[in-house]
Amino acid sequence: MKNVTAVFSVVVALVAGCSSSSSTTNAQDANRDYCARRVECGADALDCTKAFFGVHLPDACVPAARAATCTELNDKSSAVQKICFPPCDINTRPVCENDRLTTCTTDGGTVDIECWWYCHNAGLTYQNACGTVAVSALAPKGGTVCVCK
Repeated sequence: MKNVTAVFSVVVALVAGCSSSSSTTNAQDANRDYCARRVECGADALDCTKAFFGVHLPDACVPAARAATCTELNDKSSAVQKICFPPCDINTRPVCENDRLTTCTTDGGTVDIECWWYCHNAGLTYQNACGTVAVSALAPKGGTVCVCK
C-alpha cells in the first residue's frame, strides 16, 4: 500500500489544478485501495495509478477486490471484475454529464471517467463541456463525450 500511496501522491502533484470535480478525492481513495490490491496480485503500481487515477469505481468494487483471490482479480471475466466494471450496453454509451464520461471498456465493462482526466490522458485540456459524437463503431447510436482541446 505504501508504494501505491506514494505513486498516487506523485500523480496528484502532477495534475494539481486539473480537476473540476469535488468527488475526485473520494474516487482517488477508492482507486488507491483498488490499485493496492492489484499490486498485491502482481500489477505495476505506476501503471495501475495511471489507468485508474481519474476513474470512478462502483462503491462495491473495493470490498469485492479485497475479498477476491488474485486469480479472480486478474481474470477479466470474474465476478469481481463484473462488480468493478458492470456489463456495458454499447448502444447506450458513451454518455457525458456532470464532468464525467460513462463509456464501455474494450473488455465490455462500464467505466466512469472524470472528463479532465480523460482529456489529460489524450494530451488535451477539458473544456468544461460535453458534446455530441457521431455514430461510430464504439458509439453505434452516437452519444455525448467530453470536449477536449
